[in-house]
Amino acid sequence: MSKNATDSPVYAGIITYNPDISRLKLNLEAILPQVDCVVIVDNHSGNIGEIAFIAKTDNRIMLLRNRKNRGVAKALNQIMGFADQNHAEWVLTLDQDSVAACGLIEQYVKYTRFSKIGMMSCLVRDRNAEGLVDGSEKAAGRSRYTVVKQCITSGCFTRVKAWKEAGGYDEKMFIDYVDFDLCTTLRERGYVIIRLNYEGLLHELGNRKVVRVLGMKHIAMNHPPMRKYYIVRNVIYHGKKHRKSVGILHEARVVLGFIVLTILSEPNKMKNAKAILRGIHDSRKM
Repeated sequence: MSKNATDSPVYAGIITYNPDISRLKLNLEAILPQVDCVVIVDNHSGNIGEIAFIAKTDNRIMLLRNRKNRGVAKALNQIMGFADQNHAEWVLTLDQDSVAACGLIEQYVKYTRFSKIGMMSCLVRDRNAEGLVDGSEKAAGRSRYTVVKQCITSGCFTRVKAWKEAGGYDEKMFIDYVDFDLCTTLRERGYVIIRLNYEGLLHELGNRKVVRVLGMKHIAMNHPPMRKYYIVRNVIYHGKKHRKSVGILHEARVVLGFIVLTILSEPNKMKNAKAILRGIHDSRKM
């Protein structure tokens, strides 16, 4: 019997890739009391020995080791697949350095009876920028939840049945926009995504910094060029894949805004520009 008053086990999943071990320990200490099992999928970390040692300290931690970096989408599918095999109906996904609030699962479980909810998220506090990740400070303390179009992977509570119906995470994307793509697919299939207006997660989203461009505040992500490549490539692919519900023109505007903000506010302009152009080119092959 789950500790979270559900009829089936509740799992959590963490993808690791050369994690900060102290942060990973904090992550596990926060979530283990709330779930029945934590599945760690490691994408060939250099410090796998330390990760394996931590996994052995608690029999509720299951470590799955990939012999190479197989990407975020594949690792998420491994987590969800393992949970499905063990009859879990809901899975909380976390980044390796995220720390969940002590009552997060308790808050989510209040809404699991609604069959059309495919995913739930919460308000997320970022270590590296002012305020909440999506700028939703005004939502906190007002309505109990808000219906949203998409949410990030970390802190997301996903219905296993919905994940299966959607065909899982798209492994062609490897990393970046993987979470938003699944959100779109779920909405196309009639599922609803809600965000609880409850601050349930401390998170680190890239190297985000608040910058001023043309007199206005923006969030600069400061991702390395390789991440710029995947972001641009996958945003365009997402628009093509979901032509009817999203559209390529919408995603083209997203890419354009991303390019302008990157060029105006971030260093390594030449490397970033080359990565972005390569991402645009390679999106045609997907």
